[in-house]
Amino acid sequence: MGFPPRLALATKNPGKIREVLDICADWPVRWLLATAPGAEGWPEVDESGQTYLDNALLKARAVASIAGAPAVADDSGIEVDALGGAPGPRSARFSGPTATDHDNLRLLIDRIRDVAPEDRTARYRCVAACAQPDGREVWAEGE
Repeated sequence: MGFPPRLALATKNPGKIREVLDICADWPVRWLLATAPGAEGWPEVDESGQTYLDNALLKARAVASIAGAPAVADDSGIEVDALGGAPGPRSARFSGPTATDHDNLRLLIDRIRDVAPEDRTARYRCVAACAQPDGREVWAEGE
């Protein structure tokens, strides 16, 4: 299976757009981006899924249907063993819906303050998904 001629990136985050375009610079595709003229109608997707895959697919499906092209999206977070895998898919909203990275880090440190240093294990997990306008989907996960 090869690359499609056009591929939508299902994010409005300028930092993420730069990262993906840098990582995928040698991909032979024309990128469709939310920051391009005419893409103002791309949806704001509520990441209401219970898992990273749920959230990545919500975003990829929404943009694929609007763009009329395959769309890639991701969801990621940190999983702290002493917190039962939290904050997980809620990492960006760990300390509330308008939380900053600093707010989330402060709450995370507060929650593990009494955990022995050797028990402060964690991992970063990311799931990337691609949804086609015809409903086909693929995804990959890494930690």
